[in-house]
Amino acid sequence: MARKATSKSAPDLSTVSARLKYARSVRDVGSRDLAAEAGLSPNAVSVIEYRVGFDIRCATALALAEALHIDASWLAWGRGRQPRPRKR
Repeated sequence: MARKATSKSAPDLSTVSARLKYARSVRDVGSRDLAAEAGLSPNAVSVIEYRVGFDIRCATALALAEALHIDASWLAWGRGRQPRPRKR
């Protein structure tokens, strides 16, 4: 009898959009709260999350990463330490 896969497949984090959505979800931060914390407009966060292939400025990546307490190089380029869910 064949075994069923029990683990979920890893999310595709190959784009800035996907990495930002992932980081927000594991940090449990809403887009408006993130925008305020990073000094950006909610629209700016939305543009980054939903425009596939969008290039993010270094200053923007740094502001978002600091607000989320994650590695800016991971957010911008997918290199570095991937964020993990916080312990509750």
